[in-house]
Amino acid sequence: MLQGVFRFQDSPEAYPARLTAASYLINQNDTSAEAIDLCLEALDYGTQPWEGVDGSEEVRQQAALVLGKLEPVLFHERVYDKLLHVLRNDKDSYVRDAAYGTLVRLSHIRDQQAAA
Repeated sequence: MLQGVFRFQDSPEAYPARLTAASYLINQNDTSAEAIDLCLEALDYGTQPWEGVDGSEEVRQQAALVLGKLEPVLFHERVYDKLLHVLRNDKDSYVRDAAYGTLVRLSHIRDQQAAA
């Protein structure tokens, strides 16, 4: 059931439900990569001036928070880079705050892996 919602791509308005499903599937071996890809895609939702999407900041914030649920097993460079971009460029302070919290967690993982 969750995977069906997770993979539903009919409209951008489905992001909240898809991200909720991704939050449950992000640490599952068979769906982790797809969940990460969805979150990275959602971090760009409504960021272009011509899009003018109401509520897009909530979607981006939710995506950053879902990425924060990644198990501290492996450092994902592309996730880190995308969140750093969001931290530097997103106009919404709540989105930047969520990205910052996740970056702090990922930095800790990166530092542990570098020391090993």
